[in-house]
Amino acid sequence: MKTIAVIKQRGNRLTKPRKAISTILLQTKFPLTIKEIMNQLKKNDVYTDTVSIYRTVKLLLNLRCIQQIEFGDGKKRFEAVKENNHHHHIICDKCGKVEEIFFKDENYFALQLKKKTQYKIHRHSLEFFGLCQNCY
Repeated sequence: MKTIAVIKQRGNRLTKPRKAISTILLQTKFPLTIKEIMNQLKKNDVYTDTVSIYRTVKLLLNLRCIQQIEFGDGKKRFEAVKENNHHHHIICDKCGKVEEIFFKDENYFALQLKKKTQYKIHRHSLEFFGLCQNCY
């Protein structure tokens, strides 16, 4: 598990909550809020205080093991950064269903944008919103 190795390599302690949060985010197929992470921890009989969860999420963000995603509803969500699995999301405005979407030529667009703007691009976020088949 790359995330756990990164935590150890960077000289951080691998506590039970850190390992559990990393595992939860690696195993879920959609981004989770802090509250959803807390609920998953409780389901797995891992009990820790809210501050420790926020600190762990901040650490994982700083280590670039997870990324933060916002769906426009004011809630911050987090998901694991997985190698060779770069994706975006499409979200149903009505029921909240989230699906991962992949683009073949995404690197082409990033290179064109880099050439045009002279930015050194290190990350991006792209989400689509609409109604799923069950809601329209």
